[in-house]
Parts: sequence; structure tokens; C-alpha cells
Amino acid sequence: EIAEKFVEIWGKERKLVEMHEEASPMVRYELSIVTGLMFVGVKIGRVQCGGEARAGLVDMWFKLMLLDIGWLQMCKKGLDMREVEEGMGQTLLTLPLKKHYPVFMECFRWF
Repeated sequence: EIAEKFVEIWGKERKLVEMHEEASPMVRYELSIVTGLMFVGVKIGRVQCGGEARAGLVDMWFKLMLLDIGWLQMCKKGLDMREVEEGMGQTLLTLPLKKHYPVFMECFRWF
């Protein structure tokens, strides 16, 4: 229950997102590790939060994770990047279709 609440809070934390956007990649790295672990937790079912919390996580952090994916792949710190990437995709796919379009458009912009 605590993990679910944490995901909900993390998905609404606009101040952290603003700090993330202004910080150097090495500082952002730590925030991205926490976010990556949340996506993995949702994927494997350890964190079972509602659709609104998952949507908040995707809305606030998906784009930022794409920005930092290179750093995360180089300096894993015990993070299984395949699990993180699958967790991001799995979390996105649990949302309603109308939420998919903006995220996919953002992905296409990056890749």
C-alpha cells in the first residue's frame, strides 16, 4: 500500500520534474533510477496502483526517462534496463488508448 501511494505522489510531483529538467544528467540520473524502479514495480505486479496513479507516472516521467535512457544504460547501478524499458511499455499499455497517442508521438520525436 505504501508503494502504491508513493507512485501516486511521484506522479504528481511537478517540482521534482522541474528540478529534473534543469539539472545536469548526472544529477538527474538518481531521479531516473527511482522512476525506473517504479516502472519495473508496476510491470512485475509488486506495485498495484490505480489508473490515475499510472497515468500520472507516465505523464510526468515517461519523457524524462527517454531523455536519460542513455545514462541509465551506461551506468546501471544494478538496474536491469530491459526490465525498465518493458516496465515503461507495460505501464503505458495499461492506460486508456487516448493516453497512448501523445506518448507515442513523443517517442517518435526522439527516435
